[in-house]
Amino acid sequence: MSEETLRRINTLLDALERHALDLIAAANPQNIEPKDAAIAAGKHAMVIARLLELRRQVEGESSSGGHEDELLRALLGDMPPLR
Repeated sequence: MSEETLRRINTLLDALERHALDLIAAANPQNIEPKDAAIAAGKHAMVIARLLELRRQVEGESSSGGHEDELLRALLGDMPPLR
């Protein structure tokens, strides 16, 4: 994987963050069923976690910070790494 791959991953992460903030700003909490909100949040978190894991693989294990590792463990638990 290359610098271009890393750039694309970071671009996707930025876009997902903007999208989440836009949804939060536009949503009326009274109109969203708790179950639906939980499903959407879970899916969003999984995509972000997978992108963070992929970014870590591209950058190499030595450059990964402890904070990101903790976040990945919290989001993915014991899920197998991407291959």
